[in-house]
Amino acid sequence: MTSKYVYVGPDRPFGLPLMRNAVLAGEPETIFPALSPLFAEHKVFRHLFAPVAELARARLALSTPGSPLSLYSAQIKKAGDALKTVNGK
Repeated sequence: MTSKYVYVGPDRPFGLPLMRNAVLAGEPETIFPALSPLFAEHKVFRHLFAPVAELARARLALSTPGSPLSLYSAQIKKAGDALKTVNGK
């Protein structure tokens, strides 16, 4: 049985065609190979892919200011926005 994950981070991180609440039928690295180098560079990015069984807990954490997951989401948004600025988009 394939594990399912839900992306809970900001929309279109690093210009990827990935939206919040996207459901992935398998490991994120397998579905989007472009994620592997981003996971290596931005260690917290992988935490924004919640197993479906843990989705409620992840959403609660995202809505809690100062929680690790909310800080990770903000960090990835900031890094993605900085990349857009550098690339002129």
